[in-house]
Amino acid sequence: MRRARRCSLKALHEAGSLALEHLSAAAEIERVFVALTAGLFARPRQEAIRGGRPRDMTEAAAIAYGDRFRPWAATLSERHKAGGPPILEVVIDCVVDGLSLREIDSARRWRHGRAAAYVVEGLELYATMAGWRTLAQAA
Repeated sequence: MRRARRCSLKALHEAGSLALEHLSAAAEIERVFVALTAGLFARPRQEAIRGGRPRDMTEAAAIAYGDRFRPWAATLSERHKAGGPPILEVVIDCVVDGLSLREIDSARRWRHGRAAAYVVEGLELYATMAGWRTLAQAA
C-alpha cells in the first residue's frame, strides 16, 4: 500500500469523513482491481478485456467483482457519461494508484478538496451497494 493512499484515507477516517466500512470498501476495490488487471500490461488477457474472470482471480475476488465492484463501477461510469463527476476515476487514482488527494486535485486543477469529496462519495456508494452501510448511515 503506497504511503500517500494510506495517509489520505487515514486522514479522511480520522476527520470522520470515512467509517470502517469505507476503508473495507477501499481495500476490496484495490484487491479486485489488481486481480482483474493482473498481467494486462505484460500480456493482454482476453478474459479481462471482455469482462470475464481471469483464471488466476481468487474465488473471493471473483465474487466481490461480480456482486459489488462491477455494479458499482457501472453505476459511476453511467453517471459520468451522463455529465456527472469522474468519481470512479478519482477513487481508482487514490485507492489503487496511490495518488494523494492533493495530487489528484492538482492534476485536475480542482480546488477546495473536490477529490476528497469524490473519494468519500465513491466509497459511500460502494459500501451502501454492498449492504455494509444503510442510507440512514450515509445521511
